[in-house]
Amino acid sequence: MLALRKLDLVSLMGVKLKNMKIHKMVVNNNVIILATTNCRVLRINLDGGDDIDEVDLSRKEGDQIHSLFLDPTGYHLLISLTSGNNYYLYSRSTKPKRLSKLTDCVIESCAFDKHEGTEACTKPFLVGTTRGVIYEVNLDSAGKERTCQVVYELDTGSAISSIHFEVIGGARGGNDSDRELAESILQRSATSSSSNHGGDCSSSGDAGSSSLRGRGSSLTDGGGAGAADVGAARDEEHSTPGLDPADADDQIHYDLDTLTSSGPCFLVMCASAVPTRLYHFVGGPTLMKLFADTERAGTGSFAELPGTLPSAQLHCFNKQSSHGSLGAGGWSGLHGAGRTEHFALMSAGGIFHGSLRLAALTKKENRDSFLSDASLVAYPHISTGSSNSGDNSG
Repeated sequence: MLALRKLDLVSLMGVKLKNMKIHKMVVNNNVIILATTNCRVLRINLDGGDDIDEVDLSRKEGDQIHSLFLDPTGYHLLISLTSGNNYYLYSRSTKPKRLSKLTDCVIESCAFDKHEGTEACTKPFLVGTTRGVIYEVNLDSAGKERTCQVVYELDTGSAISSIHFEVIGGARGGNDSDRELAESILQRSATSSSSNHGGDCSSSGDAGSSSLRGRGSSLTDGGGAGAADVGAARDEEHSTPGLDPADADDQIHYDLDTLTSSGPCFLVMCASAVPTRLYHFVGGPTLMKLFADTERAGTGSFAELPGTLPSAQLHCFNKQSSHGSLGAGGWSGLHGAGRTEHFALMSAGGIFHGSLRLAALTKKENRDSFLSDASLVAYPHISTGSSNSGDNSG
């Protein structure tokens, strides 16, 4: 059960609040982070009384905070400025550290490791920039950049407005079912790349039709006003020219052993707004290798939706996402607590949503379908005023 709690900033901060305007906020693990228009961060720990930490980031004229990202533990804060400078702030410090490697880029989205992060270290996570670049980053509580490297770039150069990743199999707490899942995904990548299918998947709505097709799959709106069932997204993945099928089989078994014995298998999803696309990537045993293999083999897949909007928000969730607790060593009860089951993507025409039936990939007949029961729910039409035309007399 959720409980509402009033936070009286005026009483807590007094006259200082009059000179501030709050324009960003993030919350995680009972920690609230507020960003003000004068490039200042306010940190409130709801478990630590009513004290508010005030942190100045920049006094340079024109500097503004573009985005804030707080990891699930509440210990690690990533701050991106419109100037392209980025900062890290540890929960027990009021001195932000400028990130020397993650510079000259404005961060638009961030996907922290929801299960492995601790107070001492974030563990590897992904950030997406306004220029369509994905970085892998790993920070410790001193702000040291253990890892900071470019792993992928969208060919469109569009801002990555949302990004999500998780482990779906392998040695990172995996089991036999995880191995079977990883094997099915790798088999799917090889079989679908050689078949090069490009058929449409379409169905009619109340007043129009929508179809999902292509290398990405392109969702083309036919103008229907109601919810348009677009079915499963068929991702056309490209094979490496000249690869012998027997060699491909050997590579699959080699990659499977690498994924499940030497490390995890990852699922990465990200979204761009212009054009509005939902991308997905599967592989391992590291995030770097996942994207390197994708780049080399050309197996990146996406579904494209019509229209554009300032930001395409992607949300992934499952029924067990709220279970677990935070201890000194990190999160407990969340490891293997349930993979992402559903997704929702905001687009210009409505909410594109459906299921991510990863377990279904273990069945051969379902390997061509990554998104399940995907459909576009159109926004309701809201009247802007009453019409007085015509004769309204009795």
